[in-house]
Amino acid sequence: MDATMAEEIVYPQVDDYINYLDVCGSNACSVLRDPNRSTPGSYYHATWMLYYDLAVGSDFWVDVWDEISDDPSGLTMFSVIQSQLQQRELNFNREFTRNHLWHSATGQNSIPNYGFPDANLFPEAQFNTFSIMADSVQNLPEQSTSRAAQYLMIEDASSYFGELQASLNYNLGSAGLGVLAYNDNGTFTEIIETGSSVNDVNLIRISTGVQAQHIEKMSIIVANPSNFNQDFTITLSARELPDIVTVFPNYPNPFSRTTTIPFSIPDPMPVRLDVYDLQGRIVSSLINSTLNEGFYDVTFDGNQLASGIYIYVLKTGSTSQSGKMLLIK
Repeated sequence: MDATMAEEIVYPQVDDYINYLDVCGSNACSVLRDPNRSTPGSYYHATWMLYYDLAVGSDFWVDVWDEISDDPSGLTMFSVIQSQLQQRELNFNREFTRNHLWHSATGQNSIPNYGFPDANLFPEAQFNTFSIMADSVQNLPEQSTSRAAQYLMIEDASSYFGELQASLNYNLGSAGLGVLAYNDNGTFTEIIETGSSVNDVNLIRISTGVQAQHIEKMSIIVANPSNFNQDFTITLSARELPDIVTVFPNYPNPFSRTTTIPFSIPDPMPVRLDVYDLQGRIVSSLINSTLNEGFYDVTFDGNQLASGIYIYVLKTGSTSQSGKMLLIK
């Protein structure tokens, strides 16, 4: 696998690695042919490694193998990958999810100037074509294998009305939700959200910021960066933007570490979102800037605070809205 990737880096004009991408057997399968197999596993997964070279930097794998060589018996590949990403102030779950988003945008689904430079030469990734009724909860076609992903293609997105939203529920470990919306004006929208049950957040929600009727198709990546298999459920919905500033209940509530505060604004405007304790003191300033119209989901981290009731206040011009949340440790 290293040799296959290195050949592409040293001799990019050869493209020999592409010969391995359309192969899938009982013992070996490329990410494109079966993304729901654990990675990395063989030289068929060279593109999985190539992502980190292209997206993170050419020094990434050099540093990974240097760290492993210093302690070859006490380290695992994934622990070192996580360590090297953290040293670069990057999040492993996010990069893992984006890696699979790159793989989804290949063949006929490739996007100019996005993902792998040779993506248009790759075979098309293996998708499950997904049709789901608005606001209905649906299990994924398969159980999500550890360190793998499932690729869903939503081909009837235009049948929804309003801003398209995707939500993912999971029980344990970590998860990543990635969206590529192919817009009818030739542009695309990439959105990635990740979560971890360590932070008591078992729901990942993505608001695309794009009206469903303007989406030609949409690929959804459900990534499982954990070391064990998981079952996920997914929900698609479309929300019409309210005509007034609206603050929605935070979730989860109560919470022990982090919670999400959703709100929407109908027009571009200055927004301030603060969290207060019951003595009226600001314990966290989450937003203080001008935002465009749309839906927003803001994460509040209460890990450094004591248990108790806290108030979040959204101020926009002369209006103010608030909500109450309970932190339990």
